[in-house]
This record gives sequence, structure tokens and C-alpha cells, in this order.
Amino acid sequence: MRVIYFLMLLIALCGLTLSISASGVSGENEEAAQRSDSSLNQDSEEDKKPSKNQLLPLAGLKLTGPQLFSVSLGLGYLFKPKDQGPMIQVEPGLHGCKYQIGYIRGINFGLVALKISLLQTWYKPLWGEKDQLYVGVEFEPMVYGFNMNLGGYGHISGNEENPDFILSGGIGLGF
Repeated sequence: MRVIYFLMLLIALCGLTLSISASGVSGENEEAAQRSDSSLNQDSEEDKKPSKNQLLPLAGLKLTGPQLFSVSLGLGYLFKPKDQGPMIQVEPGLHGCKYQIGYIRGINFGLVALKISLLQTWYKPLWGEKDQLYVGVEFEPMVYGFNMNLGGYGHISGNEENPDFILSGGIGLGF
């Protein structure tokens, strides 16, 4: 079963890498098209220039399971003009810690993230047992500073009596 979870993680990482590199290539093609358009039409050169890529600090407070309460810190890099790119985040909590890499996309009123996550539990997690290691995927939208997360995790290390699969979910504030 652990081999299946490892293969799922590997496939997801490969897909994430391909989508990031594809977005970079299409972004370069769009910039080239904009440059050729601006050479044909000199009316408003400033309007045609794409804005610069952006390093985005990510922080938040969450009520979440199985960690109960957590603080998230990370960085994202948004490629312009599509406002999307890779991110990395750590989310330590009272009953565990998540280490995450993923892909974020800016929307008019917030962000949407899809993350691959490693979850280590300790003390007394809300579900599962302490000292267990899980790998999984999480989806996290943030709208006007309010966020929620939902994910599924497969057990990869620790006591064999633990559940092979757990859910993670929560609500919080993003900064």
C-alpha cells in the first residue's frame, strides 16, 4: 500500500512540474506576441507591457484537523500575466506539522492552491495516532482573506494499526 502512495506522490510531482514549466513557456509566447503587437501599434506602450513576476509571502492561522490549531508560513512565485506558479509552505500545529509544495493561482479576490503534503502527527491529533507519517494532496481556496482546506492522506510510516487513509480539513485566515 505504501508503494501505491509513493507512486501517487511521484506522479503528482511530475504533473506539477510539467504544468509549471508549460505555464512558463506559454507566458513567454504571450510576451513575445505582446512585443510584436506593440511594435505594430505604438499608441500606448505602457499598457501593453506585462507586469513583473511576483514573489508572494504566504501566512495564515487555521483551525484544522488533525493538527487542531496551526500557523502556516510559505512563499509563492506568481508568473505574469497569468498570476500562477509554484509555492512552498510549512504548517506547524499543536498536534502535527504539514510540509507542502504546490501550485497557486491568483484570482480576482484571492488565491487557489493545490498542494502535495507530508503530514507528521504528534501529541494527540484529532484523528489518527501520534508519531505517524502521511502523504497526501490538499486543495485550499482563499477568498477575501478567509481560507479553507480539504485533503486526503495515505499512511506511509508508523504503527501498522493506524488507518491507511485520513482526511484533513479546516478553516482560517490568510495574510
